[in-house]
Amino acid sequence: SFLCERAISILENQGIKTKYINIRKMNFEPCIACGYCDRTGKCFMKDDMAEIYDIIDKSDGTIAISPVFFDGVPGKLKGFVDRTQAFYASKYILKSPTIDRYKKRYGLLVSLAGSKPYETQFIGNKVTMEFFFKCINTKLVEHMQETDIDNIPIDEREDFLKNFDKNIKEIINLIKSSLC
Repeated sequence: SFLCERAISILENQGIKTKYINIRKMNFEPCIACGYCDRTGKCFMKDDMAEIYDIIDKSDGTIAISPVFFDGVPGKLKGFVDRTQAFYASKYILKSPTIDRYKKRYGLLVSLAGSKPYETQFIGNKVTMEFFFKCINTKLVEHMQETDIDNIPIDEREDFLKNFDKNIKEIINLIKSSLC
């Protein structure tokens, strides 16, 4: 939440309108692989995800900030990612995208692990989230990774925060240049 609030502050101070999607507070079901989106390009479920498709389509960028659990994304985030299957199906199965494929969008992924670093720590998270960004037609500009936040909280890591701010400003510059 600290990083989300920091990103929103930087973005809004530069005139970028933001929409904070707190997945923890959303009410939605995971994908059930029913095949409805393979036939229609849309999901049949009418829950909190219904408005998200339009928000993503109209967005200029996405910043995803997530903890890492068991080398991967938390279950609720995985459920969110899986529900973007509707975009995937519309683009690759139906060849009739429900998301604007030509709009330039830019993304930042921030993965935070509580434990000390080890070799495979971000592999599952990276694979899932890189595919998510591809699915929503968003160029992933940077994947920031930080470990051991259980012992040294993220708000005490000046080097990380400087790099975070730099990456947010790069996203801003890319968005502004694509709107010209």
